[in-house]
Amino acid sequence: MRYLIIAIVFLLGLSGMVFSQPAQSGLRDIYIRGLTAYNEADYEGFLAAMQEVAVLRPAQWSVRYNVAAGLALTGDAEGAMEQLEAMGAGGLYVNIPAESDFDSLHDHPRYDALLATMDGLLVPSGESALVHEFDIVGLMPEGLAVDEATGTMFISSIREGRVWRVGEDGGLEDFVLPDAHEGIGGLFGMAVDNERGILWVTSSTPGQYIGPHREASPLSALFGFDLATGAVRHYFPLEGERHFLGEVLIGPDGGIYASDSLDPVIYRVSDDLSALEPYFVADQYTNLQGFDFASDGRLYIADYVHGIGLADVTTGTLAPLVSEEGWSLIGVDGMFYVDGALVVIRNGVWPHAIMRHELADDGTTIVSTRVLASQHPLWDEPTLGQIVDGQLIYSATSGWPSFLDDGTVAEGAELAPIRIMSIAID
Repeated sequence: MRYLIIAIVFLLGLSGMVFSQPAQSGLRDIYIRGLTAYNEADYEGFLAAMQEVAVLRPAQWSVRYNVAAGLALTGDAEGAMEQLEAMGAGGLYVNIPAESDFDSLHDHPRYDALLATMDGLLVPSGESALVHEFDIVGLMPEGLAVDEATGTMFISSIREGRVWRVGEDGGLEDFVLPDAHEGIGGLFGMAVDNERGILWVTSSTPGQYIGPHREASPLSALFGFDLATGAVRHYFPLEGERHFLGEVLIGPDGGIYASDSLDPVIYRVSDDLSALEPYFVADQYTNLQGFDFASDGRLYIADYVHGIGLADVTTGTLAPLVSEEGWSLIGVDGMFYVDGALVVIRNGVWPHAIMRHELADDGTTIVSTRVLASQHPLWDEPTLGQIVDGQLIYSATSGWPSFLDDGTVAEGAELAPIRIMSIAID
């Protein structure tokens, strides 16, 4: 799910930073000071500010990019190269030749090797099988859920606010229509709840949504649709504009949990199914995405900007995970805990990839990483999915880059059909 993505775009030269919490105002002030210095060609001042931010946000790789730019602009080519080489080693692509800030690096003896590393990141790798392809374009298929009891598959649409069901004949059937409830916006994450006979679906209203409730006040909600009929059985709206529910899952305790990307909170539906209540406040984070529980109940949370953290629900603290191999952990959308590992769908940075991060025995660090697939030619920004029998079944063509915030299609966009794909995660 792509939202506030400008916070981690490296191709813009100076990456933006998004701050959702008032407590981060000091950090924002430092960043703005650096941006002002950059615009005034005070590159020493720009570098000093970015280095201050880097101390406070060491895992934020957009900051590392800006530090690299500052070093290059102030004559420290070696320092800039080291920063960019670390980004490449961490699996993050930067289009270095396109950025004039790095012109001073062209004569560095390792420059060509750095470009080769970056170019190599864009070469497709890994295998992923096509499960379904439907000749429907322009509706931004985001979420996917499989009823493992029956094999029924559900696909959600952001653009219209619709849920399809894949029928026995392999065709798409309408399951939830855009006008089924006045609170329906774009539909995102989904989870099948066999115990209660419910399909849980998150709803939010990004600019790309063009359904019947586009003109209504921004509203985010969690819906519970009858698993057999699609009728609305539960509706939990979050009042106000500073909410964006994106992903939902059934926890190991049977509870229903959903993540808010604008107000960084994990919510839980009360046991009596009467309310949506805060479960964990991740106020160190900016833009929550995928989350999952380990088998022992520990909670892992991914944030587009800050990476992946391990939450201690008892104390309310969030400890950032670190990759011992130096991999970047930002840009993660879907995330799934599987047998002591985190399988992630990364679409917030280039290259897009599906990766498996093996956790240490204590679950606090990542000891190794495998790229299961990267830059697959059938992808158009993969997003969410579900683990079924050792396979990740996922939505492969959400098409976020093809749509503008005003709801229109970007000029020159090539809209892909709905593709559902699978990949072995072992």
